[in-house]
Amino acid sequence: MKRALLLLPVVMTLMGNCVFGADEPTADEYLNFYKFQVGKWTARIEGNEIGTATWEVSPNGRCLEFMVVLNGQPANHGLEGYDPHDKCWTSFAFYRDGGLGVGKTKVDAATIKAGAVGATLKVQWRVTGADGTKMEELPTSLKIVSKDKIEFQLGESGGIKGTLERVK
Repeated sequence: MKRALLLLPVVMTLMGNCVFGADEPTADEYLNFYKFQVGKWTARIEGNEIGTATWEVSPNGRCLEFMVVLNGQPANHGLEGYDPHDKCWTSFAFYRDGGLGVGKTKVDAATIKAGAVGATLKVQWRVTGADGTKMEELPTSLKIVSKDKIEFQLGESGGIKGTLERVK
């Protein structure tokens, strides 16, 4: 559960997607799709505030950087961007305990073109502990309700449910 809570805000970040076919989204289209995340968000589990997540466009303008703070302490820091080899949006979250989370999401070209609001995305997280042992696979579902609110579920049915809401 602790590992799942660390992934919570990252969840939004990792909407990396592999798309196959003639109408594959470009790296720029992926970046534009995910730029709605830029800003500060409050994370809640079952209505209780647990922390914040902040996204910024990187200095090179090709990816997003994020920082997650839980209970007043930095929880993870990461990058997300387009992976030209897999033709995916991929997220890397480096945890305060030395562990690593890698997430990828599949988004079709029509969803990318329509924009993030209203989309339901599936992210497959792989979390590895600081000692190098594989900790868990964590499927995550994201529903982008509006440009200011995301609902998520960490894990399969019965998993942890929560929201991310933009700080205004």
